[in-house]
Amino acid sequence: MKPTQDMVYDPSKIELVILIKGLYWPAVKDEIIFVSFVLLHTVPVLYEKPEDRVNPLAEKALAEFKKIPQLLYAVFDAKVLSKIPRGYVVSLEFKKQ
Repeated sequence: MKPTQDMVYDPSKIELVILIKGLYWPAVKDEIIFVSFVLLHTVPVLYEKPEDRVNPLAEKALAEFKKIPQLLYAVFDAKVLSKIPRGYVVSLEFKKQ
């Protein structure tokens, strides 16, 4: 065996990786829950004061956000789909014999 294969397939190292993953995931999960909790309680309070200034900006941002898929499709169509040769389309219906 080559030395690199010994390093990759060493069972003790695989167990160590599984152990680290098992210890890491609960910490990440707890952090996600904490950040979500803090955001859910602070964002509405911060939004109440300048609501009349934020709403028009949010509407503009939403309108621009809705344009993004159309622009991406236009670029994809120009670069990829337009280069696919179009041929004779065969009907998918079964022929009765």
